[in-house]
Amino acid sequence: MKGRLLKLGIIGVIGLCLLAGSYYGRVGSAAPLAAPTWSSGFQIQNLDSANPANVTVIYRDGNGNEILPSGGRQTLTVPAGGSQTIYPLPVSGFDGTVEIQSDRPVAAITNLLTSNPTMLDSYIGVTSPANQAFLPLIMRNNGGYSTTIYIQNTDTAGPANVTLEYRRTGSASVVKSRTVTIPAGGRATIRQLEDDADLGSGWVGSVRVSSDRPVAAVVTQSNGSILFSYNGFSQGSQRMYLPLIMCANSGWCTGLQVMNVGSASTTVTLRVDGVVRDTVTLGPYESKTWYPVPPGSTTVRHVGSAVLEASAGGQIVAIVNELNGGLGQGMSYVGFSGGSSVVNLPLVMTNNSGYHVGVQIQNLGSSDVTVQVRAVSSIDGSVARNDTVTVPANKSTTLYPAVGTIPGPRFVGSMTITGPSGSQLVAIANQITQPQQSGDTSAVYNAFNQ
Repeated sequence: MKGRLLKLGIIGVIGLCLLAGSYYGRVGSAAPLAAPTWSSGFQIQNLDSANPANVTVIYRDGNGNEILPSGGRQTLTVPAGGSQTIYPLPVSGFDGTVEIQSDRPVAAITNLLTSNPTMLDSYIGVTSPANQAFLPLIMRNNGGYSTTIYIQNTDTAGPANVTLEYRRTGSASVVKSRTVTIPAGGRATIRQLEDDADLGSGWVGSVRVSSDRPVAAVVTQSNGSILFSYNGFSQGSQRMYLPLIMCANSGWCTGLQVMNVGSASTTVTLRVDGVVRDTVTLGPYESKTWYPVPPGSTTVRHVGSAVLEASAGGQIVAIVNELNGGLGQGMSYVGFSGGSSVVNLPLVMTNNSGYHVGVQIQNLGSSDVTVQVRAVSSIDGSVARNDTVTVPANKSTTLYPAVGTIPGPRFVGSMTITGPSGSQLVAIANQITQPQQSGDTSAVYNAFNQ
């Protein structure tokens, strides 16, 4: 890993993270919604357990011009196997893009925050920017919810010419197409409520993004009091793995949106805890909504995992929305195309001003696996957890709290989950407050496979 420069980029004060999967990539962060007060922070995890990571953070405005903090470019050292939080950002009133450069492999997440009202959600880095992006859930005034699309031109050499194709859920026909030009290293923001008024009210669908330069995208969903956010997909896969599916779980229930990103029709099968619950045929770039998931009653408690599988040659993407309408809480994560034996989580908390993190681990394999769970404090570098957990075959296991007890000592840090060689694991981290604080204080992000 020595001698390699890891680049990550973030598109803005609230950011869309484009994150390198191994040695090279970008992380981006997106701009704020039209809300009273927005802020964001990001957490960087050093994936090298033997050497510190020397990191430089470069801030650019929406036009791609570098914005220097008062002391010059921001530099920091992340301990071997450790993590570090960047909050608040060192550039006052910042709204643009961020590039994180590191001499070691790192992972990063962004937390999006608002006050008046309080809203929160998270997203992670895209494994690699591409000349296309797929956004499976786009809305305009759907029960009060509307989306905003943020697109980053990750090429700093020239502008990107970008086309967006809109399709209504349940149809493969394009209902609208628009083009935007994004400056080198810059960002475009498309708010459906203001910029896509011709879609009308109650619109639910998907968007396919095409570009002549590599781009990445993130989508936020909000009704003004609850916030969801998810990363766009640069490509699809035949299967999508979903670590947490639930309903009537202390008021929480999940919804699921799948999109066929292939140029031919495909049949998609939904399995929940290994049991087939539905099958649907989708045309090219068509999307489908399931709510609740599992399909059926919203009053029967269920906590588990799911797998979506397309027919041979099919390519799909999917997102999960976790909603607690009674408490005014919501958060989104994206489906996984596959797993690995090592999973990294940059931000894990317990008793941190009332915030706690639960981790959901899904075993994609056909045999039970015993995994090592190790958590390291970003405050003092101490190891707060180092034990084993068994995850059943084709199912998921919950760690809550992920570290320690509630109430108990404060913990803020990172976590690494390691399974046997050849095992296939994925995980998500849910951030909540307990007891529940005012506003939408929940967030979720996908763990990083290594």
